[in-house]
Amino acid sequence: MLRRYHGGAGLPSSVESVAYQARKMFCSSAKIRIARTLSKHIPDEASLFIDIGTTAEEVAKALSDHKGLRIITNNLSAACILSEKGDFEVIVAGGNV
Repeated sequence: MLRRYHGGAGLPSSVESVAYQARKMFCSSAKIRIARTLSKHIPDEASLFIDIGTTAEEVAKALSDHKGLRIITNNLSAACILSEKGDFEVIVAGGNV
């Protein structure tokens, strides 16, 4: 009922941090289907925002057949995937660190 912490004990967190590789594999076939379906609705030469997440990474992969997209994202993995297309403009949302 309690979880031991350095310096004490308390109720366990209801939020579990799952490792990136595990999240990437979790429901991967569903993420691919979502990404493919979504990419069919995005026309060439469109501008779009892509948020963080492993499903968004699959969307980035599914957009590889498009032409002339402008993408604004804070998802560095998606930005790397999208930057491989020479006719895409990929803008990474910046900020202070």
